[in-house]
Amino acid sequence: MGSYYNSSIVKKWPDVLMTPRQLLKFVLRVTGRVSLLRSFVLVVLRATIRMVPAGRIRDTLVGPVTSYLLPSDYRTVIKIPGGTLLNGGPLDIVTRMVLYFGSSPGGCWEPRTLSLAVAIGYQASDIIVAGAHVGVLAVPLAQAVASAGARVHALEPAQIMYDELLRNVALNGTSNLITERLAVSDSTGAGKLYLQGVRSSLICPTKGSTDDSEEIGVISIDDYVGRTGTNVVSLLVLDVEGAELAALRGAENLLSHVESPDVIFEIIPEGGSVESAPADYLQTLGYTVLFIDDDYELKLRLSSKTPVTLWPIGLGPTSSRYFNALATRRPERLGALGIVTDPATYS
Repeated sequence: MGSYYNSSIVKKWPDVLMTPRQLLKFVLRVTGRVSLLRSFVLVVLRATIRMVPAGRIRDTLVGPVTSYLLPSDYRTVIKIPGGTLLNGGPLDIVTRMVLYFGSSPGGCWEPRTLSLAVAIGYQASDIIVAGAHVGVLAVPLAQAVASAGARVHALEPAQIMYDELLRNVALNGTSNLITERLAVSDSTGAGKLYLQGVRSSLICPTKGSTDDSEEIGVISIDDYVGRTGTNVVSLLVLDVEGAELAALRGAENLLSHVESPDVIFEIIPEGGSVESAPADYLQTLGYTVLFIDDDYELKLRLSSKTPVTLWPIGLGPTSSRYFNALATRRPERLGALGIVTDPATYS
């Protein structure tokens, strides 16, 4: 009769023993399957995350811990400042910030950029948001400018984000928001959208696999304006993951028009420099490009009364992963919109 504690069994024990991290992952995933337990843990987690400053601990709670606890299709409705309803959930960092900080008075995702878009949007007739993601800017923007008679065109190419955008539009019954699943570039036709997790871009990634992709309709902004019969576009918002220059070249007629729109776009500093091909291109068309001071590090310390402040583009934060910029041909009118600008802008 062999011993119960035979060597073959003993050697396998380490394989079934869990590390503390594996145990936490197991407990959270089991908890996440029980609605009542999940709701309780989520309340505790939200309270904890709001008390912890930006840094490694908060990143762990918002990142892996949230991934272990919540099923991938989990979503809950959050009312953000201004009354807009958005789905919060584990889809990506934006929807997680909505989940945990969406009701914060100071806003949860680029609140000053949204405030700037609203201030400009009140003077607008049509607004185009390309790379609308789940609608964290497009939906509250559309609600805010509805009384002024403005329309928002929200274009989003990635299927998973577009589906979530439609859910957020449906939550609010936003009748002045037009959605289309399209990418924007310098020409119109078919294209390939490269996917890396939940991120997507028309630009082929230099790192990682390029096998995961979606076929997508691509349109130039000039063609989109012509096709939809849009008369006057007063604001163009671009969040197209590195394809900004191509998108701007596809809007050359619109940008050269006597009533050219203001443009909000993203700049990714490289090599400690804020130099940007999209910014250079806009400046050749007569635009002034300004850095939008916003909560890019997600410190969530801005007050709802914090004014929108713009600075010369050269003062953009080179240490940040990215920042937003405003390009305008009418910088002199920004003060009348309640926007604070640096006096050096006009020197």
